Amino acid sequence: MSVVGVIAIASLLLASVPTHPNEGNEKFLTVKVVESRGGTMGAGDCLIIIVDEKGQQETIELEKLTKKTTISNAVQINKTLNSIAEKGYTLSATSIGGDVYVIYTIYTFVKK
Repeated sequence: MSVVGVIAIASLLLASVPTHPNEGNEKFLTVKVVESRGGTMGAGDCLIIIVDEKGQQETIELEKLTKKTTISNAVQINKTLNSIAEKGYTLSATSIGGDVYVIYTIYTFVKK
């Protein structure tokens, strides 16, 4: 193996070593926002699903998705995310996916 290869492998291994004293003690909370315009979810079904580090689940119904409810749903999503942050969680990652009929947004929070 070349010197460059050894350095590359060593760098990858060192990058995976915890550098923060609390690393590994994190607790995760996941928020999944489902916004549907129809399809398999049903016309306009929208909700927020929250799963905490203990596996406890909470579902918050949003208004059916229309042009008029887009803003009120965004306000409810924002309130929910802020209430989670007030409990000591920090937003760690966000992802979005879906298709023509449904959009899934996933927020991952961490608490140390």
